[in-house]
Amino acid sequence: MRPESKRSDKYDDVKQRLLEASNAIFADKRKKTANK
Repeated sequence: MRPESKRSDKYDDVKQRLLEASNAIFADKRKKTANK
């Protein structure tokens, strides 16, 4: 495997984790506002 493709995979993994984290935060906020 070429090093640049490995680096890009790692970057995609980080992006995916950030996306999941932000989605979880938004879902949590939505839940809290729905409970009011």
